[in-house]
Amino acid sequence: MPIRTVKSRLFFKIMGSYVLLLVAVLGVLNVLVAQRMRENYVQQERDNLKQTAAFLANWLPADQTEYQSWADTHGNPLGIRITIIHKEGQVLADNQFDRVQMDNHATRPEIASAARSGLGTSIRFSRTLGKNELYLAYRVPDSPSPGLILRVAVPLQEISEGYRPLQRSILITSLLAFALALALGYRFTRSLTGRIQQIQEFSHSVARGNLNARIRDPKGDELGHLSRSLNRTADAMQSYISELKSEKNRIAALLEAMRAGILATDREERVTLMNAALGRILGLNPTDSLGRKVIEVVRDSELKGILARALREGREISATMEINLALPRVFEVVAVPLCESNSEPQGVVAVLHDITQLKKLENIRKDFVANVSHELRTPLTSIQGFAETLLDGALEDRKNNRRFLEIIRSHAVQLGNLTQDLLTLASLEAAAFTLRRSLVDLSALVQEVVESTSLLRTQKRIELSVTIADSVPPVQADGEKLRQVLMNLLDNAIKFTPEAGRIWIEVARRQGEDSVELHVRDTGPGIPSSDLPRVFERFYRVDKARSRDQGGTGLGLAIVRHIVEAHQGRVEAKSILGEGADFIVTLPIGNSGDSRSPEERAVSVKA
Repeated sequence: MPIRTVKSRLFFKIMGSYVLLLVAVLGVLNVLVAQRMRENYVQQERDNLKQTAAFLANWLPADQTEYQSWADTHGNPLGIRITIIHKEGQVLADNQFDRVQMDNHATRPEIASAARSGLGTSIRFSRTLGKNELYLAYRVPDSPSPGLILRVAVPLQEISEGYRPLQRSILITSLLAFALALALGYRFTRSLTGRIQQIQEFSHSVARGNLNARIRDPKGDELGHLSRSLNRTADAMQSYISELKSEKNRIAALLEAMRAGILATDREERVTLMNAALGRILGLNPTDSLGRKVIEVVRDSELKGILARALREGREISATMEINLALPRVFEVVAVPLCESNSEPQGVVAVLHDITQLKKLENIRKDFVANVSHELRTPLTSIQGFAETLLDGALEDRKNNRRFLEIIRSHAVQLGNLTQDLLTLASLEAAAFTLRRSLVDLSALVQEVVESTSLLRTQKRIELSVTIADSVPPVQADGEKLRQVLMNLLDNAIKFTPEAGRIWIEVARRQGEDSVELHVRDTGPGIPSSDLPRVFERFYRVDKARSRDQGGTGLGLAIVRHIVEAHQGRVEAKSILGEGADFIVTLPIGNSGDSRSPEERAVSVKA
């Protein structure tokens, strides 16, 4: 293309844009100035009307029959419209229209505002006079009729006449400024196009890969600075390319470090990106998956459908799905189409968040509600049934009425125990309690709990052995909470140990650790290995019917777990079916400051 043609086109583009911008700026400036002038004049007129209304209100006649003549006398010489309005909205006088033919004015904005606050203004079209007017309503403070409103108004046309000459002066000034700016812009544009053309030729050379291209003889103004910058750009181009590669590598590292799975596909549903997290989830090598179909990589039709839908509809698609891997995993999938400008999507990026644990917690919550309902239903039904039996006549049956009342009391006690355990568990789970730590002597604590359960053990002829190693110091803990832990474990062991069975309580310091380990073992029926991971869940029972008959609430072990974990300890259960169970509590010792002798700490009790 000839240079002259390029310069000509460039000149007209710059000059045309300059003229359009100049016209737009001057036009907007004129509009804003005119609007501002109008607002100032309107505000000035509003202030004048306010002063006029306040002045006229002082001379308002006391007799209502004189309102019309008073409005004519004062309104016509002043060139304003005066309207006197009753507090209910009836027009009492108007100097420019027959008040009898005028509507009720109670709903007029300026009247309503004046009735509320004493003063109201508005600009609107008057249906009575057929023109726009500025209204100001003033509630007369000391009028014979309470709430009487005096309204004054002037036509907007008269206000406009006041600033029209000034508006014409501003317009003429704007035209002169436009002509001067146009002349300067023409001269500047002609001198600019040649230098811009030189820069344009340089950019074309660089775009074709010629990094040796340079702009000759750069001058000292802004374009000169631009020319030197472009020359330095050619020198630094290779460095920038290296930085872009480095940035690409950093982004790739971020994608690889994300815990959520990232999957990108093209329009043919072929994998273009898979981060390491998704590779670990699927058990695949991300590199080997590139270029393969999604269905070949994930082998899940639901995920394929989500990606296809996002590509087809061109919008974000969110869904929750389950993928059957080695173990079923639940994912929250967010698929977003990859769009360039307004073109059709060229692919899809999907983020897979593993929410398996959240779903598990949600199911636990649902099971908890169902279990509470079930646990409450049985004793409540029994209490209701036996109470109705007593009311129906069994109260007079001396042979059975006491037995019925004992059953009702037994179920009421069971409900009380369940309620107390629920409150305790809720407090523990919500961390709404404070551990009152002190030095706790485990020997004394175990002895106290053992003695409190002697009656139950005697009834079942259970032999209990307690052994506390001499290396066990006092622990920093909440004594009452630890008593509850030991009581729940021992009570559990007594319930499930058959008659003439044995229970062992052993306390020892763990080798090489600053912690104490407490065992509660029994010779009960034991726990199946499939149930061991769940014994510390709320309401979980290995033998549901037997546990309920023995008065258990199903919350004791859950309470134990929460208390132990609050002490930064841990609890676990070991068992061989038919050979009993072993519950192990591990507690950190903390700063015990133990000064007892080994003889004072060593205890061995056989009961």
